[in-house]
Order: sequence, then C-alpha cells, then structure tokens
Amino acid sequence: MTNEAASNTTAAATIDLAAAAEASALARWELENTARDAAAGAAAEAWFAHDAEAERAQLQAKPWAADPRYFKR
Repeated sequence: MTNEAASNTTAAATIDLAAAAEASALARWELENTARDAAAGAAAEAWFAHDAEAERAQLQAKPWAADPRYFKR
C-alpha cells in the first residue's frame, strides 16, 4: 500500500468515526434533554396558546379584589 492510499484510508476512517461520534452525541443529547420532534410537540404547544378574550374576562372580573389570598394559592 502506498503512502497516499494509506492516507486516504486513514482519512476515510477518521470521517466515519467523526460521523459516528456526532450521531452518538446527538442521540445522547436528545435522550438527556427529552427532545421531541416538532409534530409531537404541537399538542404540547397548545398549553401555551394565548387566549386574549379569556385574559380580558379575567382582568375585568378582578377575582383578587374579593379574595385577598388569590395570588397565594
């Protein structure tokens, strides 16, 4: 095997190892951070949806005015 062929084989092996390490690191990060895909997260995002009409009704009702412990729940 010539030096050039050995160099190309070593470079290809290094690239394969780097790709494997990257895939492993990504899989570990997703596992540790409980990452989910965007399609599955759409239902979870509904929790954070802003309802301006409900907010307006809550502000006009002023439940904290009648209950001094309203914010201490």
